[in-house]
Amino acid sequence: MLSYQDALTAYYEHGRNKTAAAASLGVPRTTFRSVLDVALATNQPPDPDGSRTKTLTEDRIRHLQTQLKSRSRNELTTEYVRSQIFELALHAPTPPQWMLETRSRPGQAGTPTLQISDLHWGETISPDDLSVVKPYNLTTAKDRLERLFSRGVDLCLNHVSGGSEGLVIVLGGDMLSGDNHEEITESNGEYTLQSVFNLGDHLFDAIQWCADTFGRVFVVCVYGNHPRTTEKPRHKGSAYTNLDWLLYNMLERQFKRTGDDRVQFLIPNHPDAIYRLYSTMYLATHGDRLGSGGGVAGIDKGVRRIKAQYAELGHKIDWVLLHHFHDRMFLEGCGGIVNGSPKGLDEYARDKRFLPRPAEQNLWWTHPKHGITFLTKVVLTDDPTTTPDSWVSWPNKVGGVKRT
Repeated sequence: MLSYQDALTAYYEHGRNKTAAAASLGVPRTTFRSVLDVALATNQPPDPDGSRTKTLTEDRIRHLQTQLKSRSRNELTTEYVRSQIFELALHAPTPPQWMLETRSRPGQAGTPTLQISDLHWGETISPDDLSVVKPYNLTTAKDRLERLFSRGVDLCLNHVSGGSEGLVIVLGGDMLSGDNHEEITESNGEYTLQSVFNLGDHLFDAIQWCADTFGRVFVVCVYGNHPRTTEKPRHKGSAYTNLDWLLYNMLERQFKRTGDDRVQFLIPNHPDAIYRLYSTMYLATHGDRLGSGGGVAGIDKGVRRIKAQYAELGHKIDWVLLHHFHDRMFLEGCGGIVNGSPKGLDEYARDKRFLPRPAEQNLWWTHPKHGITFLTKVVLTDDPTTTPDSWVSWPNKVGGVKRT
């Protein structure tokens, strides 16, 4: 049987290398460590010059430091990050009162919701590999983000009558290109942390402008899969290992520091955000955790599964807002709205033989009594258009086109 004294002697003779000490004694490493731990805690071998005492103290300090580091890591919850680092409330706010009232005015279309997602800010798409791929870079992303807000606000103010109580903005994730794939990291136009601050400045100015225009803004935030900081998607702690979530909290803190209470944020610590606009219940999620495949059939199935899950939890969801798929869809049958992407076709979609989708984002109105009244798109490209020589035309009997 291994004695405490033999374990201590071998431990110090081999420079505190437990593996080497166990091998010299011909005992299993686990057995040696068990005996050594007790020996270190209960025995004090001769130490005339104090060197062994010093070494023992250093070992214990390192052990305590390891325990403290592990404990700190486990206690780094999203509540701690929000309250201690960002100086924000521990819990996300409930929707403001103006979103819950059900009064309506004659001619009122409802309150608009601008859906923004899949910017992949920082990504570079080069047309060099294949000419049908249009370029996308930081300059393109900035231009399209500006068009999204300017054209979206123009549609709300100049093309829909009746006014609104405010504006809802859904930030649906993959706002940043991220580093979840090596080839993306290599081709990004800037470091991802630079993108956090760069995009954050643009979003702050745009949202503040919307607050000036509409009087009040409610911002719903869910994070995507590209800006995660882990190699694989996580189920535990997925919020505070995601740079989308970091971006959202930075935005909220910036508005708090300016004292602008016209803008309120809903930033959950999990992938789903539930809110009610008048009498309509919405659930926003990125879409990578849909629980089914892609395509219309897969998304339809996934939306129904989400609704069924939350129904069991006591939440009746009217509409599920999805992103991630880069393809605008209005699935009225299952109650799903899927957003597009400002970047358009990329190399991945090209190689997977997906159909090219235009750079578009969703915009719709929610009526206090009637729910969604209508949904449209905000076109983000600035391609030249031709002016028709007539407002309507049709084929005539002998060929050609009849115009009027």
